[in-house]
Amino acid sequence: MSALIRNREIVANDLVLLDDEAALPTSGKAVVSLARWQQHSDELRSASTEIGVRLPNTVDVAAIWAEIKDSKLIVIDFPGFGDGRAYSQARLLRDRYNFQGDIVASGAAVV
Repeated sequence: MSALIRNREIVANDLVLLDDEAALPTSGKAVVSLARWQQHSDELRSASTEIGVRLPNTVDVAAIWAEIKDSKLIVIDFPGFGDGRAYSQARLLRDRYNFQGDIVASGAAVV
């Protein structure tokens, strides 16, 4: 991810996407896979840096909401232009679950 839109402005990307085996950074914002979040959620919630969770567009938000609701950052994968599931996930997070944190779009369909 090269840039982000925050508050209707393009800003430098301050997110680090971590592999499942990568060490957590000591500062900044990092994003882990849903699998890593589920396996190590206690450790990640108490980390010294802000940790977000990356959702594949195939996951049912309703099924995992209880696990991710205290995250301040959710990155949703947009793998292709013709696949609208990620848009639906973002809409559910905001409208049904009242998620107040950052939602970031990532993937091949983001230009």
